[in-house]
Amino acid sequence: HLLHLECFTGMMKQGLYACPTCGLSMQDMSRVWASIDREVASTPMPTEYAGLYREILCRDCNKTCTAVFHIVGMKCSSCGSYNTTLDKGPLLRLESKEGEEQVFVPLTEAEIAALMRGQTMRMAGRQLRRWWRTMRMRVTRWLKKIWTEIMRTISFLLGIER
Repeated sequence: HLLHLECFTGMMKQGLYACPTCGLSMQDMSRVWASIDREVASTPMPTEYAGLYREILCRDCNKTCTAVFHIVGMKCSSCGSYNTTLDKGPLLRLESKEGEEQVFVPLTEAEIAALMRGQTMRMAGRQLRRWWRTMRMRVTRWLKKIWTEIMRTISFLLGIER
């Protein structure tokens, strides 16, 4: 598609690699995809999300496929691109056994509710840790102020100048 050279250069500087009109990658992204492969491999998903899949649409080859669900990115099985977007449908799990054709089934309402409960508990844990850090910092500052005041008072009473 037609794009001003200045706009193209600005997009590349900002890390925007996809055409603003059609979404196709505007340059060879194989090194980036390899980097994302390494990132996906080194970032394990929480156990409750391991083994889940999603239908995705690849913007580079315009094909729909079922990809392993991962927070870092979901890779197109047709062309290897991470220039993908979620397609219709829920999270899926693989039900077929080895040697059989892959069969994906949607998660049940109970499974989705369990995922949400687990996420809520993790969020609550993070909030509690954040609150604890904040309180610890406040108490530390408060203790430093008290200690400073005590030292000033002692210095004053003893006639020591600081």
